[in-house]
Amino acid sequence: MFWLKKQKIYIIGIVHSAQNNVLLQNQLNLLRKRNFDDAFLDREKVNALGVRKHLIHEIETYKPDAIFEESGAWEKEPGDVLKYIIKNEKTIPETFSSIPHFFVDAKKIEKEKPSIEKRESEMVSMIKEIMRVEKFQKPIFIIGAFHLKSIDKKLKRAGFSTNIKNLKILFPFGK
Repeated sequence: MFWLKKQKIYIIGIVHSAQNNVLLQNQLNLLRKRNFDDAFLDREKVNALGVRKHLIHEIETYKPDAIFEESGAWEKEPGDVLKYIIKNEKTIPETFSSIPHFFVDAKKIEKEKPSIEKRESEMVSMIKEIMRVEKFQKPIFIIGAFHLKSIDKKLKRAGFSTNIKNLKILFPFGK
Protein backbone atom coordinates (compact mmCIF):
# COMPACT_ATOMS: atom_id res chain seq x y z
CA MET A 1 0.00 0.00 0.00
CA PHE A 2 1.24 3.52 -0.83
CA TRP A 3 1.58 5.91 2.11
CA LEU A 4 2.11 9.63 1.74
CA LYS A 5 4.90 11.08 3.80
CA LYS A 6 3.68 13.76 6.20
CA GLN A 7 5.15 17.22 5.81
CA LYS A 8 7.38 17.97 8.78
CA ILE A 9 7.53 21.26 10.63
CA TYR A 10 10.24 22.14 13.14
CA ILE A 11 8.66 24.24 15.91
CA ILE A 12 10.90 26.46 18.01
CA GLY A 13 9.54 27.95 21.23
CA ILE A 14 10.96 31.30 22.30
CA VAL A 15 10.25 34.33 24.47
CA HIS A 16 9.02 37.20 22.31
CA SER A 17 11.62 39.59 23.72
CA ALA A 18 14.20 37.51 21.81
CA GLN A 19 12.61 38.37 18.45
CA ASN A 20 13.75 41.98 18.23
CA ASN A 21 15.58 44.71 20.18
CA VAL A 22 12.45 46.87 20.49
CA LEU A 23 10.48 43.96 21.97
CA LEU A 24 13.33 43.30 24.39
CA GLN A 25 13.44 46.95 25.49
CA ASN A 26 9.63 47.03 25.85
CA GLN A 27 9.77 43.96 28.11
CA LEU A 28 12.53 45.47 30.24
CA ASN A 29 10.60 48.76 30.53
CA LEU A 30 7.50 46.85 31.64
CA LEU A 31 9.48 44.99 34.29
CA ARG A 32 11.08 48.27 35.42
CA LYS A 33 7.60 49.83 35.84
CA ARG A 34 6.67 46.83 37.99
CA ASN A 35 9.61 47.72 40.27
CA PHE A 36 11.94 44.84 39.46
CA ASP A 37 15.51 45.67 40.43
CA ASP A 38 18.38 46.26 37.99
CA ALA A 39 19.98 42.89 38.70
CA PHE A 40 16.75 41.12 37.73
CA LEU A 41 16.45 43.23 34.56
CA ASP A 42 20.04 42.40 33.63
CA ARG A 43 19.35 38.66 34.05
CA GLU A 44 16.20 38.89 31.92
CA LYS A 45 18.14 40.70 29.21
CA VAL A 46 20.93 38.12 29.26
CA ASN A 47 18.35 35.31 29.10
CA ALA A 48 16.49 36.87 26.14
CA LEU A 49 19.75 37.44 24.29
CA GLY A 50 20.70 33.83 25.04
CA VAL A 51 17.44 32.62 23.50
CA ARG A 52 18.14 34.85 20.49
CA LYS A 53 21.63 33.40 20.07
CA HIS A 54 20.22 29.85 20.19
CA LEU A 55 17.45 30.80 17.74
CA ILE A 56 19.98 32.11 15.23
CA HIS A 57 22.03 28.94 15.71
CA GLU A 58 18.96 26.74 15.13
CA ILE A 59 18.08 28.58 11.91
CA GLU A 60 21.66 28.46 10.62
CA THR A 61 22.06 24.77 11.51
CA TYR A 62 18.67 23.50 10.34
CA LYS A 63 18.80 25.51 7.08
CA PRO A 64 15.02 25.82 6.64
CA ASP A 65 13.45 26.56 3.28
CA ALA A 66 10.71 28.66 4.95
CA ILE A 67 10.19 30.47 8.23
CA PHE A 68 6.77 30.89 9.81
CA GLU A 69 6.71 33.33 12.72
CA GLU A 70 3.97 34.10 15.22
CA SER A 71 3.18 37.79 14.87
CA GLY A 72 0.34 38.43 17.26
CA ALA A 73 -3.12 39.36 16.06
CA TRP A 74 -3.15 41.60 13.00
CA GLU A 75 -5.47 44.20 11.46
CA LYS A 76 -4.93 44.55 7.70
CA GLU A 77 -2.24 41.96 6.96
CA PRO A 78 -0.31 39.40 9.00
CA GLY A 79 2.43 41.09 11.00
CA ASP A 80 1.18 44.67 10.65
CA VAL A 81 0.57 45.28 14.36
CA LEU A 82 3.91 43.70 15.29
CA LYS A 83 5.71 45.84 12.69
CA TYR A 84 4.05 48.94 14.14
CA ILE A 85 5.19 47.99 17.66
CA ILE A 86 8.77 47.36 16.55
CA LYS A 87 8.84 50.51 14.39
CA ASN A 88 9.16 48.52 11.14
CA GLU A 89 12.44 46.95 12.19
CA LYS A 90 12.99 43.34 11.23
CA THR A 91 12.59 40.48 13.64
CA ILE A 92 15.59 38.18 14.00
CA PRO A 93 14.01 35.51 11.74
CA GLU A 94 13.32 38.14 9.06
CA THR A 95 17.03 38.96 8.86
CA PHE A 96 17.55 35.66 7.06
CA SER A 97 16.50 37.35 3.83
CA SER A 98 17.28 34.43 1.53
CA ILE A 99 14.62 32.30 3.29
CA PRO A 100 10.92 32.93 2.56
CA HIS A 101 9.32 34.40 5.71
CA PHE A 102 5.64 34.41 6.69
CA PHE A 103 3.96 36.00 9.68
CA VAL A 104 1.04 33.89 10.89
CA ASP A 105 -1.71 34.63 13.41
CA ALA A 106 -5.41 35.55 13.56
CA LYS A 107 -6.98 38.77 12.39
CA LYS A 108 -8.37 41.18 14.96
CA ILE A 109 -12.13 41.61 14.74
CA GLU A 110 -13.22 45.22 15.33
CA LYS A 111 -9.95 45.94 17.16
CA GLU A 112 -10.55 43.01 19.55
CA LYS A 113 -7.74 40.52 20.03
CA PRO A 114 -8.94 36.98 19.27
CA SER A 115 -8.79 34.24 21.89
CA ILE A 116 -5.66 32.11 22.17
CA GLU A 117 -7.61 29.15 20.74
CA LYS A 118 -8.71 31.22 17.72
CA ARG A 119 -5.19 32.57 17.19
CA GLU A 120 -3.60 29.12 17.32
CA SER A 121 -6.19 27.64 14.96
CA GLU A 122 -5.63 30.48 12.49
CA MET A 123 -1.85 30.05 12.66
CA VAL A 124 -2.24 26.39 11.74
CA SER A 125 -4.72 27.21 8.96
CA MET A 126 -2.36 29.78 7.46
CA ILE A 127 0.59 27.39 7.60
CA LYS A 128 -1.49 24.60 6.07
CA GLU A 129 -2.59 26.83 3.18
CA ILE A 130 0.90 28.16 2.50
CA MET A 131 2.37 24.65 2.66
CA ARG A 132 -0.33 23.36 0.28
CA VAL A 133 0.68 25.93 -2.30
CA GLU A 134 4.42 26.26 -1.75
CA LYS A 135 5.41 22.64 -0.89
CA PHE A 136 8.26 23.61 1.44
CA GLN A 137 10.33 20.65 2.64
CA LYS A 138 12.08 22.06 5.75
CA PRO A 139 9.98 24.82 7.31
CA ILE A 140 10.39 26.09 10.83
CA PHE A 141 7.73 27.75 12.95
CA ILE A 142 8.91 30.24 15.57
CA ILE A 143 6.35 30.75 18.29
CA GLY A 144 6.02 31.82 21.89
CA ALA A 145 6.92 28.87 24.12
CA PHE A 146 3.52 29.17 25.82
CA HIS A 147 1.84 27.83 22.65
CA LEU A 148 4.12 24.83 22.00
CA LYS A 149 1.97 21.95 23.27
CA SER A 150 -1.32 23.10 21.80
CA ILE A 151 0.20 24.12 18.45
CA ASP A 152 1.95 20.76 18.26
CA LYS A 153 -1.39 18.97 18.72
CA LYS A 154 -3.15 21.21 16.19
CA LEU A 155 -0.43 20.74 13.55
CA LYS A 156 -0.53 16.97 14.03
CA ARG A 157 -4.33 16.98 13.67
CA ALA A 158 -3.85 19.00 10.47
CA GLY A 159 -1.68 16.19 9.06
CA PHE A 160 1.84 17.43 9.78
CA SER A 161 4.60 15.70 11.68
CA THR A 162 6.52 17.90 14.09
CA ASN A 163 9.77 18.26 15.94
CA ILE A 164 9.83 20.70 18.88
CA LYS A 165 12.55 22.62 20.65
CA ASN A 166 11.75 24.93 23.57
CA LEU A 167 14.53 27.48 23.84
CA LYS A 168 12.87 29.24 26.79
CA ILE A 169 13.56 26.36 29.16
CA LEU A 170 17.30 26.68 28.58
CA PHE A 171 17.36 29.92 30.60
CA PRO A 172 16.17 30.81 34.13
CA PHE A 173 13.58 33.47 33.26
CA GLY A 174 11.88 35.10 36.22
CA LYS A 175 14.60 34.21 38.72
